[in-house]
Amino acid sequence: MPNFFFNQFVLDVNHDKINQDFLILRFSRGKGYLSYRNLAFLDRLLAEPGQGALSVCFDWGNEAYALYERKVPGASGHELIRQLELEDDLRVEPIYSESIRWEHKLFQLFLNACAGSENPRYRYNNLTGKLYITSPDGKFFNPKGQSRVALEARVLPRHVISLDTVTFTALSRYDDLAQDDWGKECPKRKKKLRDIEKYIFDPRHSTFRRCFEEEKVKAADKYVRMRPPRRLRKGKQKNRIDFFSLNPKVYPHTKIALLNELLFDAFYPRFGAYFTLEQKLITDGFNSVQFKPADESFSGLAEAPARLIDNVGDPVKLKEIRTILHQEYGLQPRLTK
Repeated sequence: MPNFFFNQFVLDVNHDKINQDFLILRFSRGKGYLSYRNLAFLDRLLAEPGQGALSVCFDWGNEAYALYERKVPGASGHELIRQLELEDDLRVEPIYSESIRWEHKLFQLFLNACAGSENPRYRYNNLTGKLYITSPDGKFFNPKGQSRVALEARVLPRHVISLDTVTFTALSRYDDLAQDDWGKECPKRKKKLRDIEKYIFDPRHSTFRRCFEEEKVKAADKYVRMRPPRRLRKGKQKNRIDFFSLNPKVYPHTKIALLNELLFDAFYPRFGAYFTLEQKLITDGFNSVQFKPADESFSGLAEAPARLIDNVGDPVKLKEIRTILHQEYGLQPRLTK
């Protein structure tokens, strides 16, 4: 998702309070780089009972991080970590939050911790250092394509939150996944299918978790983050998550709603004492941004109230946002609490 005028933030971090309440472990390899495909140990820190990790995050192939609460007895998974150091040639060290090279990665690490949220509407999946958002009501499930859609929330440099639609396809469609655009078997895709991380979907909680090598799971219940080639999907509905909708039944499953819930219902109640986020209004080049609902025309926009993202504390910026909505799109936004 491109950088719109609402999804960039000015970040103020309370490092002293973070270091007081949380422990951050940094993982690096003595020789060579870490790889997404070889990061099963991160997901084990989340999945293994008693390990206590709140979240994990990956940093540009060089380092990975795990977040722990200091008040949790036995947090930091000492036994598993010692095993990782011996068997996987990993260097593990506790660090202060200021030691993370890129501040947006620190933000991502805490955003990933929303995977433990009690929010009843959506489910947050922290997998292989990433954060995926799924819906518990089956809205993001495509039974014909044997696939499930999730929204990946990534924090980019300059604290821009990017929201990307990703598809997890069941391995029962292995033959389709292994073909190229012309419907022929592709050795490269077969190799990728063999090496890529596998996931299991838990229908009871509407969440994904990593499938480890020792687990025996049938192909229909095992998913990969891949889609069949585009040509094979011709004529079929594309998996997507709408950016915005005025339909009250559709709106809860749009990117605007998902981001709103993530920040203000899951992140702020838990980590608001450690991070202060100020929305940065982007006006340069704004006219080149196409803001268009997926299925509705613009004719009804002026009459319907729309809740985008609340908690805009700066009255000047709030006025600018309302002016842009009115002048550019004919919207009459109403301020609600």
